[in-house]
Amino acid sequence: MLDPASSYFRYFRIPACAGMTGIRLFAGSSFFESYCKIFHLNNMQAHYNTYSQSKFVELLSRLCRTQGKTFHEKERKNTIISFLDSVSDSLPDEKRIIHHTDEAGNLIVNFGQGDWEDAVVFDAHIDVVGKGFSEPVIKDDGKIYGLGTGDNLTSATLLCLLAEKLAYESTKFKRPLLLLFSVCEEGYGNLKGVRQFVDARKTPPHLFVSFDLSYREYSTSGLGSRRYKVTAKGPGGHSWDNRETPSAIEKMMEFLTLLKFRQIGLDEKHSAPFSFNIGIIEGGEGVNIIAGNAGVHFEFRSTAEPLLNEAAAIVKEEIERANNSGDNVFFDFSIEGERPAAKPVRPESGEELIRRIWKNNSIAARRTIRSTNINYPLFMGWPSICTGLCECAGYHTEDEYIILNSVEKGWKLLGEITKELVFTEDTSGE
Repeated sequence: MLDPASSYFRYFRIPACAGMTGIRLFAGSSFFESYCKIFHLNNMQAHYNTYSQSKFVELLSRLCRTQGKTFHEKERKNTIISFLDSVSDSLPDEKRIIHHTDEAGNLIVNFGQGDWEDAVVFDAHIDVVGKGFSEPVIKDDGKIYGLGTGDNLTSATLLCLLAEKLAYESTKFKRPLLLLFSVCEEGYGNLKGVRQFVDARKTPPHLFVSFDLSYREYSTSGLGSRRYKVTAKGPGGHSWDNRETPSAIEKMMEFLTLLKFRQIGLDEKHSAPFSFNIGIIEGGEGVNIIAGNAGVHFEFRSTAEPLLNEAAAIVKEEIERANNSGDNVFFDFSIEGERPAAKPVRPESGEELIRRIWKNNSIAARRTIRSTNINYPLFMGWPSICTGLCECAGYHTEDEYIILNSVEKGWKLLGEITKELVFTEDTSGE
């Protein structure tokens, strides 16, 4: 309710006793409605600068319970849109939160104006591994348990709350800020969302910041990977009557052994770490049947793109050798995922900032190498850094959790990064 002694009535020189008359006079006008929204805006600005644990828990729980597995993020994206639009409903038209969805399904929120080359992007992926949601979401002993809580819906929730805060902000933006709620970061999503976002822009922004997992670590480089599915098919047959027939499983084992052998020394040759993981082996029909089919899923990882390219070439060579062996077992392969390895791009753009702010908040951040949404931006020459906004553990499992008290510190870190990157020192709002 408006106070009859408020600045609104003093401004229009309406006596306190005539307050209700003034309301009747303007109640039907868009001017009055706009004023009410501005009055509400000024009173709520301080409120939204503070962290509300109850609001965070409510929104995080809603996002966790909403379907959002990789390639199927639409429902979760719509939940975020609903939240942003509900914030806009109490704002003047010129303060409404502007957002749109791109061809990949990313949700993009825009604040401030200026050249793209001067812009800052805050990213949080909204897809979750496995079934893509958690039901129930459990709050217990200072933790919130649920698939996706730490990877990566805490970051997404805090970006939603940041959008709300910025909508009520009167401070000038010194550069544009884009909030990117990206899709298809996990697994076979192959960074589809961030690839679309980067490829749609011809030049790099000032800085791309991806929020993912814990604030105890940060990355300025990208761990690359190549993921393959290889199949082998043969004639099969009876284990005794057709004992001279080659087994697809045995030929697959031979292929993998040669592949492993040829990769020895690649790490030393390229002066970079390298891993080769066989994740799934399948095939055969029974203990007394010569296997007529076999399949394997494996991946390479490295920090060096030339090493990954050489390992990929070896795969093709070994498949060609197997198909030319005359064993009547035929190999085929498909690439299930490619994440480019990437070196830091102007790391001083983000690393010095993160380390300083983290140190001021008594956090000893450890630089590490991970495979995240910054892989592709870095590969395309964008200054990028990845870090988290909470403390979490058990991610990619049903026992995943965040430490609830860590989120308030994450909110504070996010606020300080935002203040330093996108606001001027002039806080007059004029």
